[in-house]
Amino acid sequence: AHSLRPTNRSLLDALCNALAASGQQRDAVSAATEAIDATPESATADVIELLRLRARLWTSCGEFDSAVADLDRALALGGEGALPELREALEHARADAARRSDFDSERKATLRLPEILTRLGSPEDARAVLADWVARVPEDREPRQALLALDVSAGNWDAVADHYRQLLEMAEGPEQIKAALQLADACDKAGRPEEAREGLERVYQADPGSTNVRARLRKLYEQTAAHRELANLLLIDAKYASDDNQKFELQRDAGRIRLLDMKQPNAAIGPLSEALELRPNDHDTTLMLADSYTAAGLGASPWLYAAALAVSIPIFGRLGLYRAVVRFLGARASK
Repeated sequence: AHSLRPTNRSLLDALCNALAASGQQRDAVSAATEAIDATPESATADVIELLRLRARLWTSCGEFDSAVADLDRALALGGEGALPELREALEHARADAARRSDFDSERKATLRLPEILTRLGSPEDARAVLADWVARVPEDREPRQALLALDVSAGNWDAVADHYRQLLEMAEGPEQIKAALQLADACDKAGRPEEAREGLERVYQADPGSTNVRARLRKLYEQTAAHRELANLLLIDAKYASDDNQKFELQRDAGRIRLLDMKQPNAAIGPLSEALELRPNDHDTTLMLADSYTAAGLGASPWLYAAALAVSIPIFGRLGLYRAVVRFLGARASK
């Protein structure tokens, strides 16, 4: 009856069930294949159902990769109903490959399964599949990137940070720098910027000339009130600066931090002096340098204060310079 009407679905189902029940699964697959070949591509819904039927028959034969191929084809034709069956087929294919120690086949099924799980609304299961594989094969970059994409999409910044910590250990050169910067971003978003410090400092030691690393470390030190490290980094940035205005600002800021935040006036004298050489008429820098000398017990020359005063002499109206200096020094001494 089926040979006379090969596209009759009821007859085909009855034939395939009878063949499978009698242990002739491959003959059942052949019957389904004949029906697929006899069905025009324009009859999309029929083709989808026949592919799903043959996939079930392939599964009964233990041919899980073939079942996956048929279900993938059904899905490509718009058969969203095949998603649960595809999930099951991929799980079978993955387990079977693991039993046979077929690494490539197991990897292929493992990388495809999370996509299907996500489409079925199970992102946690998708993540678990990838995380298990990454734990087993940490050097495999593609599943690691897929796991990272899931965690970023979910806003799971703790997991994202863990990913970049592991990558930092494995990477070298520019890739390691990139991992350290991304670790800093993830720690920022997790609300714990200080946890990126070790990684950033490590890549900075390896490549102190990296502008991006120095900028990110500077931000981290500012966030965590690491005054000593910040001042030192500003002075290093000043050495790399090609613009005198930028160099002045970096040296001035380093001196200000050492004077006001670290309470180390001796250490502030050097950078403030160098800053003043670049901009001799800067009022604030001159005052900070004078205060540094005074606080360090070295005694600032009255003319250092006078120099600061001379820059802003209009503030004092038309007082003579001598009278202005006397008043100014008196005011400083009373503080």
